[in-house]
Amino acid sequence: MDVTMALIQELRQKTGVGIMDCKEALTASNTLEDACNYLREKGLAKAVKKSDRDTTAGGVFIAINADQSAGFIVKVNCETDFVSQNDTFQSFGAAVVQAALDANDTSVDALSINGTPLSTALTDMVAKTGENIQIDTIQHVAGSHVSGYIHMNGTIGVLVGFDSKIDAALGKDIAMQVAAANPTYINRKDVPQSVLDSERNVLKKQAIENGKPEKIIDQIVNGLINKYYEENCLVDQVFIKDQKVFIRDLLKSTTVSSMYRFAL
Repeated sequence: MDVTMALIQELRQKTGVGIMDCKEALTASNTLEDACNYLREKGLAKAVKKSDRDTTAGGVFIAINADQSAGFIVKVNCETDFVSQNDTFQSFGAAVVQAALDANDTSVDALSINGTPLSTALTDMVAKTGENIQIDTIQHVAGSHVSGYIHMNGTIGVLVGFDSKIDAALGKDIAMQVAAANPTYINRKDVPQSVLDSERNVLKKQAIENGKPEKIIDQIVNGLINKYYEENCLVDQVFIKDQKVFIRDLLKSTTVSSMYRFAL
């Protein structure tokens, strides 16, 4: 059997086992099914049997370095809230994101926990919890200042990067804003022109259908586009703690360079 990367990825998705173990299993097997059995014989059976279960619970974890210039955020999924809130799962999630920070790498295959490859540690977690555990996404943020926020026992997590040093409390407020208001973009310039064109087209049709005079339709649409910016762009949003203040007023000359919001 020709062991291709595509076949390795297919076996990995089917079993939740690491790349090197999948490659070894495929090399020693004639079919994909044989490779699954090979992994079972090596003691990875629980991961194989549970890998197709839905993982709708879990948690979001963040880790930021000492000088707050870099941080990582990871979402780890499991099957039930019961497992997501136990100490074993919480410790594993914290260890995963710390491993990413220590290695400065977002690749699962490049990470290890206390010398154990992450793929192996993940398989051990499946055995310990009796559930399918998946590392969903890992992202990295770097800047002059990085802030994070975890909400609702890890159901929402945010990591935000800034281009200059800011007060830690303000950084946390901005991260909380992202968690609560869920902006799609940071600035107006980040909104793709195709999205704006589509939005304008919809708003114009609505105005026409509502019987608005043709001469003021463009004015109406422009006003509604500004409302769109206020709802979808972080710096144009109203501050959740003070409805009289916009985020841009809080930031002043500071620029948000990146943001990630993970939610279950």
